[in-house]
Formats: sequence, structure tokens, C-alpha cells
Amino acid sequence: MGSRVLRFAPAIHAASLFLTPCLSAQGRLASDDIDRIARAVVRVVALRNGEEVSSGSGTLVDRSGLVFTNRHVVAGGDDYVVKILEDPNELPIPRYRARLIGYSLDVDFAQLRIDRDERGRTIATHVNLPFVPAGAADVQRGDRVFVFGYPGIGDGYLALTQGTVSTIRNGSVDTRSLPVWYQTDAQIAPGSSGGLAVTVEGEVVGIPTTVRTERRTGGRLGGILPIGAVRAAIAGGLETDWTLGYNEAPTLGSAALSAGFNPDPYALEMVSGGEIAAGYLGGECTGYAAIAPDFRLTWGGTSPERWSSERASLLIRSCPM
Repeated sequence: MGSRVLRFAPAIHAASLFLTPCLSAQGRLASDDIDRIARAVVRVVALRNGEEVSSGSGTLVDRSGLVFTNRHVVAGGDDYVVKILEDPNELPIPRYRARLIGYSLDVDFAQLRIDRDERGRTIATHVNLPFVPAGAADVQRGDRVFVFGYPGIGDGYLALTQGTVSTIRNGSVDTRSLPVWYQTDAQIAPGSSGGLAVTVEGEVVGIPTTVRTERRTGGRLGGILPIGAVRAAIAGGLETDWTLGYNEAPTLGSAALSAGFNPDPYALEMVSGGEIAAGYLGGECTGYAAIAPDFRLTWGGTSPERWSSERASLLIRSCPM
């Protein structure tokens, strides 16, 4: 009997050593995932007439500079500074400017697009930024979540907090019934809005958006906007307040021509399209155009009208000299 105990005891001990690290690993986001995700979470500073009016967080969801954030983060701004994290232990660096692509009235969501450098100069080439694909994780009550953002109490540094999903609330987005709020005990503070919440596997849960505090007991629950609700809002169409910005700096430059110019024709290659539906101009105007003019032409003299045979819309605003 004694020999059996001696052989059995080491087996139990070995099993204990094996199981303990596995249980610990299930509750911890991997260091590589933390670094990868942190570099895709940006600080967004909303400007109006060049002055800061608010700030919050955002997440790069593609390498060309598309940013997901909250609508309340961008409200009141007419331009946006995007600060990029280059060292997780340092403050983020202002590297880019972005414009508002659209926002949702159903949920607290907005999209920004990086289109200029930190000095406001148009980016001529495609950027290649770190990003997190905006896929949706399957989340249940009790699941662990990790929240990335730039809370005001963090003095501008990136903060990572963690907790569990305590409540899942359904609602309607674009006539679809789906989860519209996850509540969590993970710490979410002002400034973290617009950041990112992920699972222990690093999959996207949603956008940290709100925090509620019960004054009598000090209880706190944060609100996460599920990425599924975000995708439904995008599919239903985002709102914009844009009109064509005739006085904006032209993207591809300008030229001054007069009748009899040489060489003739004057050719310029460009890509048509943009984010503004030109139908608001009325008449037979259709298609999409960019906010800023593609090109500015100063013309003098008279010349017969000539039209391209290409099937593209050309929007021209005639400005008297």
C-alpha cells in the first residue's frame, strides 16, 4: 500500500503544476496583443476654428486611416487632430489631421478619415498604419473584457483596464433588433470614449462610450457600444452635414489658362468621386464629389465649348474675377 501512495502522490502534484498556469492564462490578454491593439488606438482632438473644443479616443480599423469613435467625441469640431502611439510608455504624437466621414443618429458612433499630415497638408500617398479589423466577437455575460483609451485622469497617456460583461441590452438599429449596449465593471473614464474594448483573445467587442455612477453607494458601470450595432448603423447609412467646400485648398493644385493656351489640350489625371452626394445641388446633378475641389482653374478669354466623351460628372463653379 505504501508503494502505491508514493507512486500516486507525484502524479497529483504534477497535475496541479500543469493546471494552474492554464487557468491564469485564460484571464489575461497576451502581451503581444496588448502592444498590437494599443498602437491602433489613437487620441482624437476636436478643433473648431483652430482651437481645441474636446478630446477623446478612437481606433484605426484599416491601414489607410479610417477611425471609429463616438459621435459625442467629434461633436462641435470642424477639424480633428489624430495622435498616434509610437511608444506605449510615452504620450501619443500628433501626426495627422482627419475629416468627419459620417455619424449615426441611432447610436453614438462616428467615422473619421485621416487625409492630411499634422500641418494640414494633403497626404499625397497612401499611409500604412497599424489597425484592428472591426470584426465582431460573440460576447456573453461574465466574459472578460479589456478597455483601451485615453482617459482624462491618465494625463494623456494610454490606459488599459479590465472587467467583465455584466449586462447585455437589446435595442433597434436600422429596424434590426440586436445588442446595443454591454455594461461592464471595467473602469471607463471621460476621455476613454471612442476607444476600444476587446476580449481575452484580442477580438473586438465594441467602443467604450459611457460611465454611470451611483452616488449613494459609489457603484460604477461602464457602457460599451457593441461593434455589431456599429456595423448595422453603417449598413443603414450614416448622416453627414457636408456641402462642397468651394473655398477649400484644391487637392491637385491649380492652373491659369487663357484662350489659345499651349499645349492644347491641357491634361490632368485624377480620380473622380468622394463622400458628398452632389444631388443636394438640385437639377440633374448626380454622383459623388470630394469636399475640397480636385483642381482650381483660372480662365481668361473665350473659346468654343468642348466636352469629354467619358461617362463622368464634372462639377464646375464659375467664380467672377
